[in-house]
Amino acid sequence: MQKFIAYNKLSKKKQKEINVQKRKTWGNIKPIIKIKPSAKLYNRNNRKQAPMNFNYPSVLVFYT
Repeated sequence: MQKFIAYNKLSKKKQKEINVQKRKTWGNIKPIIKIKPSAKLYNRNNRKQAPMNFNYPSVLVFYT
């Protein structure tokens, strides 16, 4: 008969073995919450990513 030893008294190696046995895999499921951000909220990054469209002609002609 094996003597009972409290979990916190076990060596780190034994604790790791027990933890591995208890853990389950998620399989194909990714446990990351994917929520679409609200369009009503202000997002400062949207302004930074906006392209800088200047409607200047490619050639400037100066009349003197």
